[in-house]
Amino acid sequence: MAIHLVEDNTSHDGTKGQVCFESDIVNNFSNAITELSSGATRNEAIKVAAAKGLPDPRVELSISPYPIDVHGEPVVRPTEQQIHRYRVDVAVTRRLV
Repeated sequence: MAIHLVEDNTSHDGTKGQVCFESDIVNNFSNAITELSSGATRNEAIKVAAAKGLPDPRVELSISPYPIDVHGEPVVRPTEQQIHRYRVDVAVTRRLV
């Protein structure tokens, strides 16, 4: 897998979090999007959240990869900005029942 953790914002109260991953694939963005949308990425987010103390974490919503520029900022004008890589933010929450 060619993804790596960029940021983990799991809350200190142990109820929710957001884990950000970035794909290392730069020459085939279609593969990067597929990789970031995969179940393996969701499972990795669950592992990270559990390691940070989130009890019985689950992926909260559907995930949607987005392009970033060379500075790590989201690309909002694709005709004017060059896409460097893709990232995904995975929202996680503890199981409520």
